[in-house]
Amino acid sequence: MSVRFIAVALLFVGSVVFGHAENIGVLIRFGHTDRQPANWDGSFTVSSGKIASLEGWRFEGADAVLSESAWKADTRALSVRKTRGNNPQKLGANKKQGADQAGEPMADNGVIAQFTGVAADTLVMVKTTRGEFSFKLDDLTIGAPLRELEGAISVERVTATQALTNADNRDHDYPAIATDMSDGTWR
Repeated sequence: MSVRFIAVALLFVGSVVFGHAENIGVLIRFGHTDRQPANWDGSFTVSSGKIASLEGWRFEGADAVLSESAWKADTRALSVRKTRGNNPQKLGANKKQGADQAGEPMADNGVIAQFTGVAADTLVMVKTTRGEFSFKLDDLTIGAPLRELEGAISVERVTATQALTNADNRDHDYPAIATDMSDGTWR
């Protein structure tokens, strides 16, 4: 093995382990206990560091990100397709009931926040139209959501991400960007 290969490998491992420790992603899902459509407009602040980005998770219709720290969102009934489980025998019954019938299972909604320059003891304060709560980033573990507001909200640590291009956010069936290895620029 060449010394150059070992140096590059150590640089890569070091950047993965230590390079982005202060960048954290958080998924806040709300409406777990909703029995009818409900408003979950909200905002949050952090005690240290900053909010790098905020995006909607399952946003539809009038749901929107209002600023880097505020959103407007509602929970809604699951679609007829989802409630019938694609079972053709139940199609007729669901057609008669309609998608906004009381008792219909509700779809949760949420936001994904990306924080930068934060520490383990950074406190995140969340305010929604249905209540307030706070948590320390150190309380979050990937795969183990915190439950807040009597189970109506879950907070989960997710992988921190970064936009590499300002192109539209639609999915594409082909690469949207590539890097020029000779000088490292994005194309």
